[in-house]
Amino acid sequence: MSIGNCESIPADSKAREKGELVLRALDASKQGIPHPTDWRAVPKGPILAALGVRSWSALKRVTQSCSLDWSEKGYTLTPWRSLGPRSGEVGIEEGKVRLPRDATAQDLGRALEMAFAACDPLPNSARVRRPGSSSKRKSFKASSKRTRRTNKQVRKGKGANMPMIIEDARAMADRIAQALVSSGYAADFSLKSLKEVDRFFEENVTDGKPVADGFLSKQLGARLFAIGSYVGEVVRRQCGGRWQADEANPDSEFNLRLVLDNGSVIWPIQRIMKRFENGAEDALYAYGFAISRSNP
Repeated sequence: MSIGNCESIPADSKAREKGELVLRALDASKQGIPHPTDWRAVPKGPILAALGVRSWSALKRVTQSCSLDWSEKGYTLTPWRSLGPRSGEVGIEEGKVRLPRDATAQDLGRALEMAFAACDPLPNSARVRRPGSSSKRKSFKASSKRTRRTNKQVRKGKGANMPMIIEDARAMADRIAQALVSSGYAADFSLKSLKEVDRFFEENVTDGKPVADGFLSKQLGARLFAIGSYVGEVVRRQCGGRWQADEANPDSEFNLRLVLDNGSVIWPIQRIMKRFENGAEDALYAYGFAISRSNP
């Protein structure tokens, strides 16, 4: 193992940019380098400098890890689970993502996002938010919480132990599906329907902003939450899985997650925010299709 030049890009960069970074790293890789027998001798300075931390233990506290293997058969991305600063890591086999040799930079970037989504989430204190994102998230939280308050009711029977936010997500997925259908989009919870949701965004969002007088020009946060819930329900019905939430977390809406039957984890609301901000670069159908291939 040898460490040369290190590159870093923001975590919320576009999928294509992430894939291009992976391809550059592969192009710079070489074979025939002896495996280290003393890991303390491996220079870590370039990695620490690229990520802006001072020590390896600090790096472990604020990062998630994935490995990428390339062979004649294609690419394999493996998410890793940390066992602690001094206990190393272990691969999460059920979260592996595989791609053919002819995968594009866009494909690699999306696969990398899926692999990281299967990692254990970072604690809130370790997450780095990009400049300018806090106001948009606050608007999103405020709008969605107002909607949740109007929907609250006494829970009885089968769903009594289900967190309210999950009930809200499922209910809002159904409601937004009806609204989309009434507006001419085939929102039938099929995987193919994500193409219709992509079309919705193309027609209602321009450069990360709602089209004037369009569907998203009012109640933006609540409606994005509903569309994210719809996307999550599409994936859940296609691949199997269960919603998870922590209502005590102030970012509970944004961090609502879906645990798939194979153990991998995705965050549909976060994904819908990326689609809103980045446009077709983070298309939803390609996202859902890639997940379905990895979760047959």
